[in-house]
Amino acid sequence: MLHERVIRPAGLRHSFLPKGAEFPEPHPRGYTDQTLGGAVADATDWNPSWAWAAGAMISDLDDLNRWAKVLATGELLSPATQAQRLKTLPTGFPGTSYGLGILDTNGWIGHNGSLPGYETVTVHLPSRKATLVLMLNTDALSGGQEPSTLVARAVTEVITPKNVYAGSVTPRR
Repeated sequence: MLHERVIRPAGLRHSFLPKGAEFPEPHPRGYTDQTLGGAVADATDWNPSWAWAAGAMISDLDDLNRWAKVLATGELLSPATQAQRLKTLPTGFPGTSYGLGILDTNGWIGHNGSLPGYETVTVHLPSRKATLVLMLNTDALSGGQEPSTLVARAVTEVITPKNVYAGSVTPRR
């Protein structure tokens, strides 16, 4: 059903929900500090299927670029459903609110993703018709913050200083 109702209509050619440990080649090695002792470990071969709807989708850069606009604009939804999704509530991160499966961080609309060893930010800024997709091969926190949030913030401070990416919705530790 996911393939028929979302993946195919969105025009995603290299996205899927893994059933097991499959991870298409080639791919970067992923590094995490989510270990019992907090040491950095190679998480490349960890099975991503455990995350299921919370982040197990696997995509490539082209598909995430396409998905950012589809997600932000509600392209696959009725206008009424999209309006409900955009009724976001504060998250506790300044400038960031969350709705029905959608993040709004200072105008950037979309979602972030995280599995041990990997993080993404996939957002679209409708007012500027701009898309930002980041794919990182670590989830090791820096100063208590996710690396994808730090990179997204740094990039948007330069490219859209009036719409700086403020935060994510997946705090850890």
